[in-house]
Amino acid sequence: MKAFLSVLYRFEDILSKILDLFITVCIIVVFLGVFTVTIARYVFGFSIMGVAEILLILFVLANAIGSSLLIRSGGNISISYFVDLFPDNIRRVLHIVGLLATALMNFVFAHQSIAWVRATMSYRSMVTNIPMWVSEIGIPIGCSLAVLFAIIAVIKLIFDPDTYYKGLGQTENVT
Repeated sequence: MKAFLSVLYRFEDILSKILDLFITVCIIVVFLGVFTVTIARYVFGFSIMGVAEILLILFVLANAIGSSLLIRSGGNISISYFVDLFPDNIRRVLHIVGLLATALMNFVFAHQSIAWVRATMSYRSMVTNIPMWVSEIGIPIGCSLAVLFAIIAVIKLIFDPDTYYKGLGQTENVT
């Protein structure tokens, strides 16, 4: 089991670093794009057609993927006040239930959004002529990654809770 957990932790770490880099690049491109468009419009008096659409696509991708990464760090939406009132073992079970609910909800969203992407596959953007699926694919990708990170967190909570809670910055012993 230790070998499996070691491989799982390594996979999670590498995937997280790749996704962090992707998000960083997206945000930098969005910042530079907004800066360029603003300078072009207010200093030189012209607009760059299609840039706003491309920046919106990058922003949606960065947010969808970034939201999935929050599960890894425990930053997903939760109300921990009541959960923290319980003993450690019950708290761990409640965290597992919450993560499984998060995984299920994101699985449903991913499934439904894939159907939506398929339905709009032949449409193209009016301004840039980019296929619409390019702007829509971020939702199923983000939701699928959220499912993956939630399942990894559940595995950690079941087999190595100390590592899970240390990753969240908590030092309590939950075994």
